Order: sequence, then C-alpha cells, then structure tokens
Amino acid sequence: QKNGYGWLWFLYQNRFSGLLCDDMGLGKTHQVMGLMTGILKSSGESASERRFLVVCPTTVLNHWFDKVVDYAPFLNPYIYHGTDRLFEDAFKDHNLVITSYGIALRDRDMLAGYKFELLVLDEVQSIKNKSTKTYAAISSLQAACIIGLTGTPIENSVTEIKSLFDITLPGYLLSDSSFENHFRIPIEEFSDREAKEKLTRLIRPFTLRRKKEQV
Repeated sequence: QKNGYGWLWFLYQNRFSGLLCDDMGLGKTHQVMGLMTGILKSSGESASERRFLVVCPTTVLNHWFDKVVDYAPFLNPYIYHGTDRLFEDAFKDHNLVITSYGIALRDRDMLAGYKFELLVLDEVQSIKNKSTKTYAAISSLQAACIIGLTGTPIENSVTEIKSLFDITLPGYLLSDSSFENHFRIPIEEFSDREAKEKLTRLIRPFTLRRKKEQV
C-alpha cells in the first residue's frame, strides 16, 4: 500500500492519471485515501477548496463512506445519492463527494461544470463500453488527476485497455483507428510480439497491478 501511495502521488504531482489494478483485498481504497490525505496536507490554506469526487457502483457507496469515516474522517465525506441529494451540501461543505455511476449520468451537466482536484472511478471496468451514455458522462468530467480502480485484469483485452485509458488519459493511446491498426489488429489477430511489447511499454508508467500471491 505504501508503494501504491507513492506511485499515486507521483502521478498527481506530475498531473498524470492512471489505473490502479491491484487484486481485490490489497487496499486500493486505502491507497486512494492516502493520496487524498497527502493532497490536503500539502495544500496549506487552500485545502478547504480541494474537491475530490469518487464515482462507484451503488453497491459500494456505503463501503467508501464507512472506510473514510473510520480512517480519514477529516475528508468530511458526503454521499451524493438518492432523490433527496443536495447539491449545495455536497459541493460547498465537503472535500470528498461520493456518488454512483447512475447519478453521474443523471447529473452529468452539473458535475461537468466542476473542476475536481481528484476524480476516482471505482470498478472502472464496469463502464468500459464506449458506446454507452454513462461512458460519455464520465468522459465529460474534469479533474486535475483521474484514477481508475479495478481488481479485474485488464491485460487480457487490448480493446478494454484503450477504453479505460481514453477515460483516464484521453488521447494518449492515439485515435481509435490508429490504435486499431498499430495495436489491436497486430496483437489480437496476428499475435504480434513487437506490437504487444510496445503497448506494454506505453501503458506501464500509468498502470499498477499487484496480485495477492506477490504480497
């Protein structure tokens, strides 16, 4: 977790984004809480102006809230969800706002009007389909740093890698057509080792994956 925090801090300081793909149970949530804590502590008087947004499946909204309350209550979390969700309460008085992908879609225009210091997309693989309205809504969000979290291996699908990178680092893996010609077709249809190694080198600085057997 300490190494993971250091990697996240490197991305944030250099205004990069990335994908944290550790296996489930290795502490992705804690590493992100560490990053938020570091950002606030380094912000001095402007700490109160820093806004973090976590977007996650509805089923883990309370998991996020409970973990933050237990380990980093000074982040002052707010669950922005339900029919009684309050815009002013969420974005005026709280550093950390936690919402669902469904609400991010419904409130797309309002959320897109904010520039967050950190955007965290939990279980980001659940929105990998680029043709959906949810994917478009998330792509419209603005943040200095975007971190996608997934416990699912992404290395098994070249197309999925492109989709997730287009959310976190738009444009980094070329246009869809160029990526298709340079990577997807050579790798998936011809098992081109050189193309695979080149793609691996490109994504390595911006992905971190540790398996349980390594820890």
